Amino acid sequence: MFNQEPEWRAFEDDTDRQLAFEEYIDDLRRKEKDAKRAQRKESVAKFAQLLDSVRPAVYRRRRAAACRRRHVSLPVRSQPPPPADCCCAALPVVHS
Repeated sequence: MFNQEPEWRAFEDDTDRQLAFEEYIDDLRRKEKDAKRAQRKESVAKFAQLLDSVRPAVYRRRRAAACRRRHVSLPVRSQPPPPADCCCAALPVVHS
């Protein structure tokens, strides 16, 4: 297959050819690994950006729920309003 190629014939024996082939394969594997690493890094960055865009809403809901649990121990209709400086004061009361 490669017998007529000058690059192939430049090697003096099969051992040199085999070593060159193994180096070539190692380079291909290294390039594939580097490409996968770069793709993973990009994916992780995109995922982190997605989490950062969703996180504030999730934290607000969790914080409001925790605050309500602290202030609400009575049924909704008989509970006093939360303090004005409380984080859940501006949130609507949810009837469960």
